[in-house]
Amino acid sequence: IMVVALLSVVFISGCKKKDEYGRMTVQMTDAPGDYLHVYVDVKQVDIHYANNQGNNGWIALSTSAGVYDLISLQNNVTAVLSNGVQVPAGKVSQIRLLLGNNNSVVLSADSSTHALTIPSSLSSGLKINVDANVPANQNLTITLDYDADASVNLNGNGEYIMNPVIKVKSVQ
Repeated sequence: IMVVALLSVVFISGCKKKDEYGRMTVQMTDAPGDYLHVYVDVKQVDIHYANNQGNNGWIALSTSAGVYDLISLQNNVTAVLSNGVQVPAGKVSQIRLLLGNNNSVVLSADSSTHALTIPSSLSSGLKINVDANVPANQNLTITLDYDADASVNLNGNGEYIMNPVIKVKSVQ
């Protein structure tokens, strides 16, 4: 009887489906703009996912945090924000960028530098809708197009505010 019970446990645990994993890369690029520089302080990249086992939620990706000049990310130049991070296979519905306070814009007209405020970018983050699947044992690369020219606005107080215009450029 002991052998039968042991074999039953081995058989049942052997049938349990194992979690599968894939890898994910997130890149950022920019459309041409009318600024010399637009610096954005990227602190963290998160994804919102769901898989077949009923798991879902936000996952923080290993991020190459830093200040990125969006203007330098043109003509097929990208900055890799997160590279080949292992994540559970499943559906990615959103990417969230958490930004810091070290953001600025340098104007083309006179090369002057101005602080750039990005409302609620650190507390709730910038959320970009994505409809992609992380395949098991493969890499998913998502390139975000951060449109600096459409994102930067001068308000009535002479302050530069960023209302980010970000779209998914490619999913591979």
